Amino acid sequence: MKKEHWFFAEHIPKCGIETVLSDTEASHAVRTRRLRIDDPLIIFDGKGLSAGARIIEISHRPLKVRLHIGERDWSPKKTPSVHLVSALPKGDRQNTMIDMATQLGVDVLTPLVCERSVSVSRKGNRDRWERIVIEACKQSHRLWLPTLAEESSLETFIRDIDEGATVFVGDSDGDTLGSFSNMSLKKLEKVYLVIGPEGGFTVFERQLQKHAGFKMLSVGDGILRTEAAAVSLVASIMGLVRPSSVM
Repeated sequence: MKKEHWFFAEHIPKCGIETVLSDTEASHAVRTRRLRIDDPLIIFDGKGLSAGARIIEISHRPLKVRLHIGERDWSPKKTPSVHLVSALPKGDRQNTMIDMATQLGVDVLTPLVCERSVSVSRKGNRDRWERIVIEACKQSHRLWLPTLAEESSLETFIRDIDEGATVFVGDSDGDTLGSFSNMSLKKLEKVYLVIGPEGGFTVFERQLQKHAGFKMLSVGDGILRTEAAAVSLVASIMGLVRPSSVM
């Protein structure tokens, strides 16, 4: 199953029914992947449902790819739920961070607005980010699309944290992963991973985090760019809470 090409479909009909790929996915199938009639593929809806399918018709002008749906399968979300709450890096580095965090298995992505933030969420970002997470899920064969949450200030984020959740903050002066080896991370229900802007958190923001009981975790010896720190922190925690998610 994993050797076949993956494509996104908002709706997957029952076994034996025919359907067509969206314009974007049809173009990807024919013009990028060079698929032809009778080629097998996998479609998924981003909500845990997937199905094997076979191309039964390709028409051009306009491009249409018709599929015959095979057996469907549904998979629950993996646990614990992992939320990345990060300041936005500049320009295209936002895309890199969202792409890699999605491939690693983050469940929720929340842009964080800090006192030293250099980038904020702008009109049009969401459409681009939605396409990025779909492509990242296709690449990583991930059945659940992450949620793209609205941007939040640190104060609002702290106020809305779910009771019982564990919060790690990427900090060059934080503790190493070994310091948390005695924690039952695999038994956690929800984990938040917080990354600040490249200028760092202010003294006031650090005081808020300390008062809230956040755990400071080192993500490397040097000072990393925002997207590098985010990916490093996600990969480190995923390796502990979901070992099979990180190859």
